[in-house]
Amino acid sequence: MQLVLQAQIAPPQPWIDPINDPLDCRSIANIEVQVSGVPSTGYAPVRSLDGKTYFPCLVFDTRYNDTTAITAEGIYSVPGGGFLKFSAGAGSTVTVRGSNT
Repeated sequence: MQLVLQAQIAPPQPWIDPINDPLDCRSIANIEVQVSGVPSTGYAPVRSLDGKTYFPCLVFDTRYNDTTAITAEGIYSVPGGGFLKFSAGAGSTVTVRGSNT
């Protein structure tokens, strides 16, 4: 999945398959992920520099608490760069946006 920047911001858009369709964040500094609806399975974020090998990473809630799995609905931040996807997760609607501001 590719976010397209418009005046340094990529508007929110649905992320239909966050497990199998990695988000290309190579040109985006800040990523926000909105999870709507309580997940039936926590979303576990993983990142990659090359788009092939993925490693677990942290996401941050709006109070800057870090976590390795999104288990509640809300908005979470992830540093940009590389590729982002989830190794697990189900039961919610996921929306993403990015910025370079």
